[in-house]
Amino acid sequence: MLKTKFKLLAWASLSFIFILGLLTRLNILQKLTFWYDEAFSGILIRNDFNTIVATIIQDRVHPPVYYLSLKLWSDFFGHTDLVLRAFSLVFGLTLILASFVLIKKIFNTRSAIVASGLFALSPFFTLYSLEVRSYSMLILETLLAVVVFIKLYDLKFDKVKDLIKIKEFQLLMILCILMLFTHYLSIILIMSFTALLFIKIFPSFEKIMWGILLIILIFILGRGALNNGDFRIFPKEATHTAWLDDAKPLDAGKMLYSYIFGIDTQAIAQQPVFEIQALTNEISFLTILISSISIGLFAVFKRSGKVQTATKIFLLNILVISIASLFGINIFLPRYLTFLAVVYIVWIASIVSIINIRGVIIAGLLYLFLLSQVIWVNYNRNFGDINSLRETAKAERIAVYSPFDFLVLKYYLNDPNNLYFVDSPHWQMKNRLWPFFETQEIIDKPLVGDIVIQ
Repeated sequence: MLKTKFKLLAWASLSFIFILGLLTRLNILQKLTFWYDEAFSGILIRNDFNTIVATIIQDRVHPPVYYLSLKLWSDFFGHTDLVLRAFSLVFGLTLILASFVLIKKIFNTRSAIVASGLFALSPFFTLYSLEVRSYSMLILETLLAVVVFIKLYDLKFDKVKDLIKIKEFQLLMILCILMLFTHYLSIILIMSFTALLFIKIFPSFEKIMWGILLIILIFILGRGALNNGDFRIFPKEATHTAWLDDAKPLDAGKMLYSYIFGIDTQAIAQQPVFEIQALTNEISFLTILISSISIGLFAVFKRSGKVQTATKIFLLNILVISIASLFGINIFLPRYLTFLAVVYIVWIASIVSIINIRGVIIAGLLYLFLLSQVIWVNYNRNFGDINSLRETAKAERIAVYSPFDFLVLKYYLNDPNNLYFVDSPHWQMKNRLWPFFETQEIIDKPLVGDIVIQ
């Protein structure tokens, strides 16, 4: 009887969490307009499949799975911004339910409630479940992959030929391929799966692997300390993240902080903000980083089984991402590493499974209080009445100085003939055209009478 009541309470908790997550998303959905990245998606899927594939190949940084799926969705339901956001919303809401069911199976009920609660209420997951980008799809794929991996790692196998026969391994391979063609940086998580499976089969190499990674990190940190904080080995111009600020060790803490308290999704750097200013400072980021690593190391040495596996995945990814970013390829941008956000939440759920219920309740109440202090940040450009501007563009020229605003207007104005981008020495768009910028749309200066948007 008591067991039945406990089950009902658990499912009632999930229902409450799901409804709260849904209402939060619907409330925000009404206030959002597209920004540059989303406009790229919206314009891309207006083309036929051959053009979409050709653009993806030319652009090189956008895998095809999300865009081809969104194309099918939009051809059936329509091309409005709300319809396109709804595609991501489906993945975001499914994540809440799936996390409860899956985490409950590999850990316990309170872990499942915590995981689904974080996925439902964290501003990070809330905002990215509404972005017209691949992140929401990747987050759900990652959850499935991490859960399957934890189950696989718990099984007994000591040879590669035995491993490849296991159905969990076969499913994991499918999920890894899907992740890779949803977001290329998921290769980091896939590599961590590979490394952990390798040391599972060849355990004598485990200490060597962790030792090499730690030596590399210490070398980079030491070099940076001797070079006034310059950790880069690669020249900045040689990387694809040269537009980002140089990585700093504390950025790892900022990133973890962002996953549970949220960020401005359009920002280049992490920007979690609170009404209580003392909560948004380097001490908070450092606390998150040190406590996560400390608890993680404790779990590795003092635990075995699924908790230890979840911890190893988390620590290995933190190490690799830190090394890559400090080495010179700065990927310390939360939206680039949405897979790490999932790994982090699953790891938190694993730690919750070994904490007494009173501690979980206290931590949960504290988290809800902190969420009530979050300032939800959104810097979407407001162009006023889009319908009026669309009518104006039929008769008058509109000149835009920002390439980001240009692409957003190109989406909302349905690709008008009278929209132009004003080039500058800074952008030099004529010499390196971005996708969906045509040469004839680029001008050196506005004409008299043009409607100018600075």
